[in-house]
Amino acid sequence: RKRRLDIALTISELHQRQRRRFTPPTDREEPRNGQGSLESAILSLLRRHAVGIQIDDSSLDPLLPSGLDAGDGGASVGELLVKHPLAIRAMLGCLYKPGSSRVTSPVLKNKCARLVALAVVAAEQNCMSLGEKTDKSNEVAVTRMILQGCQLCEQLEIMVSFLVSDGGKATGPPSAGLRLCNLATSN
Repeated sequence: RKRRLDIALTISELHQRQRRRFTPPTDREEPRNGQGSLESAILSLLRRHAVGIQIDDSSLDPLLPSGLDAGDGGASVGELLVKHPLAIRAMLGCLYKPGSSRVTSPVLKNKCARLVALAVVAAEQNCMSLGEKTDKSNEVAVTRMILQGCQLCEQLEIMVSFLVSDGGKATGPPSAGLRLCNLATSN
């Protein structure tokens, strides 16, 4: 009787499909060795974002220029981000999307904004090298503008509605909606 039970269990296990479980990528640090490590860091960021894991310090730190990498001003990181627009979209999404997917840590917001600013500066460099006339942006100014826009979007999410007027005198300090529209139209 026990033998029949063992045979039945074995046969049932043979006919069942193998169950696979997807494990998210590990957060182990890899030594930096130029372009290859930057690309693997971007791919790791994209993989984590595709699985639905929120962007965190461990996925952004390998991308930020530091130490000897800061000599080129982050141009290599910016050029790689321009080649991977989904990474830029993921970072902008965690800055601007409403709800729980938005990053709340100011340090993490600053890192995302700085990486997007590096991509903007690199894209402008590419346009200038092609002979197009564009104004050269400052990385710090673009980072501040992105963070200011993120903060205004958070304030607007809290507000119910706002009115935007093009003319007339303001009776008090400008609302968050008006400041966001001014920021969008000025740049």
